[in-house]
Amino acid sequence: MAHDPVTTMAEMDEKVNFEGEYANTMFAKNLFYQDKKNKARMWFVCTATTTQIDLKALTKTLGCGSGNLRAGALETMTEKLGAQKGALNLFAIINDTNNEVKLIVDKRLTEEFEYIGVHPMVNTATTAISKEAFMKVVEISGHEPQILDFAALAPAAPAGGAAAAAPKKQKPQQQPKK
Repeated sequence: MAHDPVTTMAEMDEKVNFEGEYANTMFAKNLFYQDKKNKARMWFVCTATTTQIDLKALTKTLGCGSGNLRAGALETMTEKLGAQKGALNLFAIINDTNNEVKLIVDKRLTEEFEYIGVHPMVNTATTAISKEAFMKVVEISGHEPQILDFAALAPAAPAGGAAAAAPKKQKPQQQPKK
């Protein structure tokens, strides 16, 4: 499916519509991270666009020190995955023949959607592949993906939001002395 280049996920959602058999397609959000203290530690994180990522929880899960999980250098992403800015997608993992980049896949992409929408290495087109084909690409790449439930990483919000938080206990008032 060809379309004009887009710069944000919201623009993509507005411009690209999957219909018929492909109606249950979820766009993939693709992120490249590095450990600030050890640049050789790299992760390619592929999630559903609607998945919320708690970076503090992800940092802890990946075993990085607090504040050390950072967006990876564009030059490194291009060197290791062959992807340009704005065009990172699952197919790029095949370029990491030395298995230097760890692959993190959102559990939702493997379970909730029949198809996953991706840019085929450029963001001027979008295609949809089945979740089975998605996992076949991972298998062909030789990477062992870490399937992660991002919802389980996020801290639980109190029921009813912040307003439902327990009220602060007040100190008992002292009676004036007579």
